[in-house]
Amino acid sequence: MISLHAALVLIGGIGLLLLGMRLMTDGLRLAAGRALEGILANWTRTPLRGIGTGALITAVVQSSSAVTVATLGFVNARMLSLERAITVTYGSNLGTTMTGWLVALTGFKFDIQAVALPLIGVGMALQLTGVARRRGQFGLALAGFGLFFLGIDALQAGFAGVPEIRLGEHGLPLVRTLAYVGVGVLLTLISQSSSAAIAILISAAMTESLALELAAAAVIGANLGTTSTALLGTIGATANARRVALGHVAFNAVTAVVALMLLPALLAVIQWLRSWLELGEGAGTLLALFHTLFNLLGVLLMLPLTPRLVRLLRRCYQTREEALQAPRYLDHTVLATPSLAADALLSELEDIECLARQVAGAALSQPSADRGPELQALRLRLDAVLDFTDQLARGGVPDSLQPALALVPWVTRSLRDAAQLAEALAAPDLGGGAAPTAIAAFLAEAQTVVTGPKPREAALTQLRQSYQQARLAALRLQETGASSARQILAWLDHIHGAHHLARALVKAGLRLAQARQAQTEPQAPAQAPALADDDPTHQPS
Repeated sequence: MISLHAALVLIGGIGLLLLGMRLMTDGLRLAAGRALEGILANWTRTPLRGIGTGALITAVVQSSSAVTVATLGFVNARMLSLERAITVTYGSNLGTTMTGWLVALTGFKFDIQAVALPLIGVGMALQLTGVARRRGQFGLALAGFGLFFLGIDALQAGFAGVPEIRLGEHGLPLVRTLAYVGVGVLLTLISQSSSAAIAILISAAMTESLALELAAAAVIGANLGTTSTALLGTIGATANARRVALGHVAFNAVTAVVALMLLPALLAVIQWLRSWLELGEGAGTLLALFHTLFNLLGVLLMLPLTPRLVRLLRRCYQTREEALQAPRYLDHTVLATPSLAADALLSELEDIECLARQVAGAALSQPSADRGPELQALRLRLDAVLDFTDQLARGGVPDSLQPALALVPWVTRSLRDAAQLAEALAAPDLGGGAAPTAIAAFLAEAQTVVTGPKPREAALTQLRQSYQQARLAALRLQETGASSARQILAWLDHIHGAHHLARALVKAGLRLAQARQAQTEPQAPAQAPALADDDPTHQPS
């Protein structure tokens, strides 16, 4: 039975440990300043460098949770890609093992107070003399180290009065192991720091209050529990940040399952490694080695699977913008069958044309509305069409499909022009009054052409005639003095953009229909027929 004195000492030791780690983490993070941002942005360009960077930063700031939350923030701000962020979280799990080594190698080898108290004194002196400077932040971290060591000293004294913990002593071995995994998870949830939880567990093992195999199971649980901070950090975050947190959970879950399955083998390996490396006796060293070994094993297991994990994560938390940007029909598995690939290509263009018509209709009815996501989706999907076309051509295209594929660049150009015109179309100060009859009639016709049934080629001629009448009506506003020169110019720009926008979509629809016909009628000529209203100068704006 634990005595009241031992319990109070343990509570105080845990408090000192948590306070010290908080001061260390905050001080070092603030002292690093924007350097942390630069390191994450520039040192993570390859998976191995991302792992190394995550491990290094975590080892310095002594908190995998802080690094993970910082990584989520950088992903939120689009300063770090999903792939690079995932590798940083792998490294952060490796870096967090440094705390265990710190406790194991120094916790019982010297007079802790003789080191900790001067650290606190020097640290607070630096903090008081440089409150708003980096010196003061570094002093805060130094004082945190001192408190951390005092916490270890108090834990040593507290656990010395605790008999061996025998949780689930009469249960099945598996149930007892899982119970200690739960203890580790609970310690991390309470302290919100897996490093602190592992320091507590190593201190308990070093005083023989906790058997080695059970302490190892609890360390696995502490490692798993650290995912709670990442999950809390995703509240209100972007889709990519949530994916990073889910990837962090996946890494820790896989690592925990593998470590539990191989627990007896891993314990045997660390005993051999301790002898081979001549690390000395003590359960603390074995636990620190165990913690490092199973996290390293997790990295080796997950690193080759990272591309698949990233693809799987991209399907989670898909935003509206990402759903718009994703190709609907371009499946690279059909490239081996040119007829299926050509059909997929034309189906994708037909779907893009529908999106372009929606964007154009919104641009004509609400010129000042934000159309950024849709326009970005149009550009990205048209780029995907061109890439798919190039891949199809490299694989060899039968002569029967050449006429249809010859029209793809023409359709793509018209749709690209429509996107540019929809983005440029705006209605600045038009006077606030009703549009002249001819202008209103032209804009209504352009709206019908854009959003109504797909018109025939004759619609181009009719649209051009209406445009000429609207332009004359705008110029007559100057004769009557009904509008200023700036307002007249605004009307001219508006109807000019509307005309070219509607015409680009008509051309896209007509040429797409020609491509479909050429696909079903291979005898069609392998060139793009000229349209009646083709403009040889091609001025889209």
